[in-house]
Amino acid sequence: MRTQVASVLSGLALMIPVAAHAQLPLPHPSFGLVGALNVASFGGSDASGLDSKVGFSLGGFVRIPMAPMWSFQPELEYAGKGAKASGGSGTIDLSYVEMPLLFRVASPSSPAGQLFGEFGPALAFKVDCTISASSGDVSASESCA
Repeated sequence: MRTQVASVLSGLALMIPVAAHAQLPLPHPSFGLVGALNVASFGGSDASGLDSKVGFSLGGFVRIPMAPMWSFQPELEYAGKGAKASGGSGTIDLSYVEMPLLFRVASPSSPAGQLFGEFGPALAFKVDCTISASSGDVSASESCA
């Protein structure tokens, strides 16, 4: 009797439709722009008398999905950095091309938005360096390459 009941229950269980979930397709890569203001300064014992300098960063990125919550996001940016003398009489302007190689983890989307975090290394290549100074009506500028 038990065998017959088990067989009937097993047969009924096999007839119940079950949704099969295969791997969901990942979204296509997306592209975008990034931009920011940055505050840069020099540090160390030989950088006394220098204040922070405001610069900007501008570039683009491609976001490549790797899993539903994970993506790889390489970026390419121009960044202006440097420092200025405390009295305002001189500046050091540095220009870089930076390439952050970021991994991005994001929460599921909701009507309120999406929470995400990014982490990873960044490569930077100096493309220009200029030292400028002025005193009264006299000013000078020189490349520090």
